[in-house]
Amino acid sequence: MSLSETWWAWRDWLMQHPDWILLLIFGLAALEAVAVIGSIIPAVPIMLALTLLAGSSELHLPTVLVAAMLGAMAGDGVSYAIGHHFKHRIEDVWPFRTHPHWLSASEAFVQKHGGKSLIFGRFIGPIRAFVPMAAGIFQMPFRRFLWFNFISAVAWAPPNILPGYIAGAAVTNHYMPGRLQLAFVGSILIAVALLLWLLPWMKSSTRRWRQGHAPRNAGIYFAADGRPENQVMSGLLALIGVLGFIAIAVSLPALRGWDMTIARELMHLRQPAIDYLFLVFSLLGDRNALLTLGGLLGLWLALRRQWRMLGFLVVIAALCLILPNALKQLFTVPRPQLAALPPASWSFPSAHAFNATVIWGFLYVMVSRQMHESLRPWALGISLTLIIFTAVSRPFLGVHWTTDVMAGLSLGLAFLALLRWAWYRGDGLTDLPVWEPPLAILISVMITAQIWIWPNWPHALMRFAHLPELGPA
Repeated sequence: MSLSETWWAWRDWLMQHPDWILLLIFGLAALEAVAVIGSIIPAVPIMLALTLLAGSSELHLPTVLVAAMLGAMAGDGVSYAIGHHFKHRIEDVWPFRTHPHWLSASEAFVQKHGGKSLIFGRFIGPIRAFVPMAAGIFQMPFRRFLWFNFISAVAWAPPNILPGYIAGAAVTNHYMPGRLQLAFVGSILIAVALLLWLLPWMKSSTRRWRQGHAPRNAGIYFAADGRPENQVMSGLLALIGVLGFIAIAVSLPALRGWDMTIARELMHLRQPAIDYLFLVFSLLGDRNALLTLGGLLGLWLALRRQWRMLGFLVVIAALCLILPNALKQLFTVPRPQLAALPPASWSFPSAHAFNATVIWGFLYVMVSRQMHESLRPWALGISLTLIIFTAVSRPFLGVHWTTDVMAGLSLGLAFLALLRWAWYRGDGLTDLPVWEPPLAILISVMITAQIWIWPNWPHALMRFAHLPELGPA
């Protein structure tokens, strides 16, 4: 039997016995985290093949994620137990006796970062399989190890499972998007990537000029981090956002034809798979979902006695609930009639675009203040993705004009800049580990999605079903 025939035979057998796919994913995730073994097996391509099979089988995504997380935790646990038992004696055992650098780098990493090394180390190839062993060698308390082991497994599983699973599910799904739909989503991702490159580049390229023209660190320019030049930039961004909103509002009659043209083009892109994508972002940006997210974060902040941040959260909630709706009553712009059941409110500006900019933008500002500089691009990328996809979802689903979204983004930028200016006039999140705020946000988003997205999914599919003709302006 040839190699290809063997592969297809195994594939067919695994598709008929999906429980074995779960077992193999668990085993591979465990072996990848075991010292020595994890550094020599080709785990990435094998995991990709297994997740492709999982996506095209009857296995549910949460089950696959749990299997991967449990496997990752088990593998780290084995490495930790070996290190905890042998301690530094293991350095005299083969193969560490002949390859001392395998442990030396991991031990230095654990000494520098402590428990967080178990989270960061899982994403660093050369030391990934040795960090848990080093934690055991240094006799890290088991409860502390178990907590960080759990967090690292939760962070590791989605980026390693989702690409293959989604691709496997798409290949066997007749709802798979076409070339135009993929190009549209790709163009949005390219826009996010360009912003992700452009914003840090602008910040670094103008740093010398800003520092050379920095005002005295006092008065309205005072910054608790000692960088008053950034407070000036916050003020300029707020001004740009306000002027942008005014320019769009004044030009609404002239831009109506442009709105109609874009709306017609977006109608041609409607297709089940891509509709589902934008529906998720739209539902996550609904008022009830954001109130739930804010309530969960507020509870965490109250339990941790972060009263200043809790005050900012209350202000942001008031802004998002009051300002867009008040402006809609002022401008009274009708919505496009492209969805089966469009919202009953006016259209201009888009509350979803405004709220996404203010909420996700400020959460990035809050988290990045204490975050290591090397991790900030990841946080910025997530924030930009949430903002842009939420904003685009509204005209795509036919419930907003493009100008509504542009106005919401501009006004959101203005208030985000003002909030950033106010946030840096005092202390950030005090007495909290760096990893806790991102974890609290992630858990809150997951709970919010479980409460508002999945239960409302069937009704939302009917509510946002597209109409064949473009309604009146």
